[in-house]
Amino acid sequence: MFNDSLLLESLLQNPQRVAGFGFGIATYALMFSAFQTLNAEGYALWIFWTVPRALTSILKEKAKLWGGIALVYPAGVLVAYLLSGGKREWAMLGHAATVLIGIPIYTVIAIALGVFACNPFAQDLQRRVKVSYVYLFMMLGSAYVFGIMADDPAQTAVTVVLSACLAAALWQMASDHLPFLLDPAAAPPARVSVSDGIMAVMGYFVVQTVAVVAMIRTSEPGKIGMDDIALASGIAGISIWAIVRFIYWRWKAEGIPHYFGPGTLKGLAWGVVGAAVATGFGAGYLWAVNQFGWFSEMRALAEKQALTRDLWFYGFVVLAAPLAEEFLFRGLIFGGLARSRPVWQAALASAALFAIVHPQASWLPVFGLGVVTAVVYRKGGTLAGAVLTHAMYNAVILYLS
Repeated sequence: MFNDSLLLESLLQNPQRVAGFGFGIATYALMFSAFQTLNAEGYALWIFWTVPRALTSILKEKAKLWGGIALVYPAGVLVAYLLSGGKREWAMLGHAATVLIGIPIYTVIAIALGVFACNPFAQDLQRRVKVSYVYLFMMLGSAYVFGIMADDPAQTAVTVVLSACLAAALWQMASDHLPFLLDPAAAPPARVSVSDGIMAVMGYFVVQTVAVVAMIRTSEPGKIGMDDIALASGIAGISIWAIVRFIYWRWKAEGIPHYFGPGTLKGLAWGVVGAAVATGFGAGYLWAVNQFGWFSEMRALAEKQALTRDLWFYGFVVLAAPLAEEFLFRGLIFGGLARSRPVWQAALASAALFAIVHPQASWLPVFGLGVVTAVVYRKGGTLAGAVLTHAMYNAVILYLS
């Protein structure tokens, strides 16, 4: 049995728990509503493919409906919290905003996973939902609660960005899969997608971590520095690029990003313009950091490590890093998003994901760099211009810092 008074007292003393509790109720409701969108049609599911509307547009309408209903639960919890004498502090606004942003995101995730969880060929209606996807949705919801409960706003921001990108990837996968849902022998054609980019980025960090661990085990204690991390990053970038290109070659995938092509010269011209914009913004930000003393501890550590850097480290930062990162974030993630979302949304989302994989002190200028390189890539059609912008930005910022 729950001790109601103790539970209430615990909630009233911790706004984060209230926000997490409200989000938990909302996601539980989504599991029995948005997640069941296709499954609830039962044997009449085939009618969706006969109406003169795209099935994705119907699912979007249902997402708005279930998302709006789900928002009522955390809103009610927050109002009850305030009326019950809970702590009224500014931090509560941040927790509430995180929850209200998360509900639409997880409504999309619920509907997308519901597409894959639906088994229209099952004879027993009770088995038309694949239970593994239910547990997956619950696990993803729990991960978002961790972001709500985090004390560091940066961790919360990372959770929101990752969840939004995951929602975009799952929605795109579900949209590609829907036309083939009633044909178990067919599958959508292979082409670049957001999920490819996210998995490639995750693979990049896994390979980088393994390489760093290997260096730690074979070197003297305390001797691992920025040079070694840069080398590990280079190994990871080359490895993931080779793996992704091999997979795309085997699948004969469509929309593979290329460094060079018919629009290379145009892209390089845009790259010079983009470099001027990105480096100008980055230099201004760096001036503000030094002028106002922001991130003093990070700056001191960077200055100390800069004394021991080898010459090849700068070559990696200026050339190798742009080659790998532009392929991952502009070629795969931005390119995948732009296939199903407006270009401006794809640029902002890919830039946000690009920013959070960098140190927190550089989030703002790196986000700006991500937006600029997305525009350059879109204008030129090849990665050459985006790589040039990125390389010139890294060279200038490294010199100034």
